Amino acid sequence: MGCFSIKYRKHETTIRLTGHLSSNADPKVFYVANSLQPIIDVQILSKFDAWPEQFHMSPPTDGDIGLYFFPENERDEKVFDMLLDEIIDHKLALKATLNNIELLVFSSQELPQLHWRFMRKFYLWGAFKVK
Repeated sequence: MGCFSIKYRKHETTIRLTGHLSSNADPKVFYVANSLQPIIDVQILSKFDAWPEQFHMSPPTDGDIGLYFFPENERDEKVFDMLLDEIIDHKLALKATLNNIELLVFSSQELPQLHWRFMRKFYLWGAFKVK
């Protein structure tokens, strides 16, 4: 469990999230995920500015997911849903810089349609990229 601290459009919010390691994740993801700080400063940017080069050549699949992110509780679910709607509607992404690694977070709608929903809801997923 942890929090994303997000500044966007002159607003700042903190949302408590639960991150779940993908069963397809590289063992290095486990190490990096366990070293994450309890609060991560996250920037919102255009998806096109965050999109990894490898996804231009081959679109992401569920095999590219390092972490799944879900709201920790009901209060955070409303904020999470609003954030997710904003990300989907405006083609945005989240980015956190952690030493020499970037955590890039996208909506599930960037995956093949088969993987868009978990328990009938869209979600956020993250991949790590070495800078």
